[in-house]
Amino acid sequence: MYSDLFYNLLWANSFVTGHIGVGSTRFNRKRKTYYMTDQTRRKTLRICITSIIFAIHATAKATYMYYFEGGYTNTNFLIGYAFTFIEVLMSGGLILMNVIQDDLIFGMNHFLKYFRKFQGKNNFKFVLMKDLIAHRQNSDISKWIPVWNPNKEKFSYFLDFQLVCQIVILGGAPLTTTLFYIHAPATPIFMHGRLAELGFIYINEQRVNGTWLELGVDWTLYLGDMWLVTLGAQIAFYSLLFSITSGSVYLFSAWMLMFEMRGPDKYGKKNNTYRSIPALRKVENLIREFVCMQIVHNEMMKIVGLVIFGLHAAFSQLCLYCNFVVIENWNILPRTTKMALGSWSLLVQIIWASVLELCGQFCADSKKTLSSWKLLENVTPREKKLMSKFRKTCRPFKFGQEGMFTIKRLTVLKFLRGIVKETFRAVLALG
Repeated sequence: MYSDLFYNLLWANSFVTGHIGVGSTRFNRKRKTYYMTDQTRRKTLRICITSIIFAIHATAKATYMYYFEGGYTNTNFLIGYAFTFIEVLMSGGLILMNVIQDDLIFGMNHFLKYFRKFQGKNNFKFVLMKDLIAHRQNSDISKWIPVWNPNKEKFSYFLDFQLVCQIVILGGAPLTTTLFYIHAPATPIFMHGRLAELGFIYINEQRVNGTWLELGVDWTLYLGDMWLVTLGAQIAFYSLLFSITSGSVYLFSAWMLMFEMRGPDKYGKKNNTYRSIPALRKVENLIREFVCMQIVHNEMMKIVGLVIFGLHAAFSQLCLYCNFVVIENWNILPRTTKMALGSWSLLVQIIWASVLELCGQFCADSKKTLSSWKLLENVTPREKKLMSKFRKTCRPFKFGQEGMFTIKRLTVLKFLRGIVKETFRAVLALG
């Protein structure tokens, strides 16, 4: 199921997110498992404390601008509030990462190990099918998919491609914040901009008029502040990268196995694209493997269920705020501020809408899998009765926190409709 490139990409992902300490996990390409060390734990704790300092610093600046510098009438406060929101969200995510890091690494290793059980080796094609079925439970080399060549399978190509896209796009995303700082260093939310306002340093066209000492201090603060801004952007985007890559690997892997467990459709039409042996779709095997998948899924949702709920609420509010500020203050906002807020809103909507669509479709497909068991072939009356009772006890796989927020098929439409609807409500009510 997983190619050698896939494991190299997981290692690259853990290297990118771990070199600044966003994630405490590292990936071992030889053992194909995640691990942690005391050093990575301390590094994650240090970056968590750093993000909390960033959040306190941004909150203090935004509060000062709100009470003493005009509040919402000050265009600098509008962008400052958005930075504060992101940094508070970022620090909250890293605090949670430190709390659940042990459960996280256990869950990730568990689902990778379980999914690898379905990946065959080349020598499986020489194993007799009856022996393969007979030793499925006890043999360590027997898999449900006897033959799988990751270098030729489209699914393996897809997993590798989507990981490359995520690492390249989100890995390079912090540069956008750096470019924003270079273009508008006088923004008061930055330390350099605040010092420029107070007259301590020279910026832009004034820089050439200072003394050598002033220029030295100016450039030192300028480059130091640029490093801090880039570090904050790395923390934010790499936290998102870590979450999306781990979630996508689990989602697409579970999706494939769910498809392999599906019986005929409602019209009785068989699926001719199975890669697994027919014995997987026998009643006793389906029950056992589906329960295994339920255990793996429940373990993952214990870790990420609250995270999904928190991100959905936070991303919704961030998009609403950015849209409202840009629409309401279009004529007075600097171009850089409009570009920054508009791009943040668009990026968040695209990413989160994609996540909601995939999770919702996975939930709908799990319902189809449960329904397809009504039409299983070659089952005895006793097996049919047993499968009917078991199917009624099963619940579709859902992402989120049960009782609080779960992603369904229409959640993505409600999210996008809510953003548009509430944005114009806010403009009409407050504009």
